[in-house]
This record gives sequence, C-alpha cells and structure tokens, in this order.
Amino acid sequence: MTDETDDDTELSSEDILDATIAARRGSANLSYYAFTATPKPKTLELFGRRPDPEQPASKRNLPVAYHIYSMRQAIEEGFILDVLKNYTNYKVIYQLKQSSKLMTKR
Repeated sequence: MTDETDDDTELSSEDILDATIAARRGSANLSYYAFTATPKPKTLELFGRRPDPEQPASKRNLPVAYHIYSMRQAIEEGFILDVLKNYTNYKVIYQLKQSSKLMTKR
C-alpha cells in the first residue's frame, strides 16, 4: 500500500494557473481602478473639478482634471513604454538609405 499525498502529485500548468487565479480573487469589497493620461470630456464632466465650484459648468467654468499624471511621469516611473524612444521618421530613413547606396557604389 503506497501513501500518496497531494504533495506527491505532479501539477499541470493549467492547475498552477487555476490556483494562481483563485489565490488572487478578491473579496466583494475590492475595487480595481485604472487611470488614463488622456481623460475624455465625459470623464472630466463627471469627475473633474470646476475652477469656481459655486458656479454651474459652462464654457468659462469647464471642469478640469483633479490631478495631472503626465505621460513623461508614467514613462519615468516605468508604468508605460516610451513609444518614441526608437522612432525614426521616413525622411531620416530615406536619407540613410540614400547614403548607404552611395557607400556601396564606391
């Protein structure tokens, strides 16, 4: 008679993923929030703050963002990637191609 316990059984990758997801499930009181760098006008309307809170929203009293979290700050903090880091425009690429063609002809 062999004594096999749960510790001796080999887990599949699916079993590990299921256990990880189950462990991360939150309670009913847990909320997740996402912040964007570019709020839509409707978001500003709902959550923004009017410069003069005593007056209703108008063209002169438009709601503004409560806090500004710039793209630069998000990049510096490592939350998003700098998409322009390795950007090269077509004009530069064209010039590089032309100069490389000249170099190969010599």
